[in-house]
Amino acid sequence: MLYLGADHDAWVQASAMGLHAGNVAAFDKPAVGASMAAIGGRSKRYAKAVDAAGEAASGGFTEEERAGMRSKRKR
Repeated sequence: MLYLGADHDAWVQASAMGLHAGNVAAFDKPAVGASMAAIGGRSKRYAKAVDAAGEAASGGFTEEERAGMRSKRKR
């Protein structure tokens, strides 16, 4: 299961649901297109995994995917 959060601490919410931190990401609303592409990439890796349970527990979004989910605007 993947969990994305915008405008809140996604890791706190996902942890409360028992989700693996690698499958959690925060995104900025202006970067929703890149976020959807990252979900597709992550889902594809999971679907192709020989050991789906192992992939779900140890895999996750790549650093490149996470960076793309954050907008380039100054904070």
